[in-house]
Amino acid sequence: MSDNLATVTKIYEAFGQGDIPTVLSYLAKDVKWDEWADNSAQHAEVPWLQAQTGPEGALEFFKIIGQWKFHEFQI
Repeated sequence: MSDNLATVTKIYEAFGQGDIPTVLSYLAKDVKWDEWADNSAQHAEVPWLQAQTGPEGALEFFKIIGQWKFHEFQI
């Protein structure tokens, strides 16, 4: 398994177990989270889609979505 694939696999495994600290440990200190030009959700101030920087910013995203209650989920 390539190093990149192994890393992504570990991140997904950690996420699946709810281990957000491990997920965050793989992020670069300057990672850009939900940042792109002319983001209409950001203009509308959708809290979970605000641009964030670094693992601390990503943690803000996970704190918000961690409060969600899913009643139905389809793929």
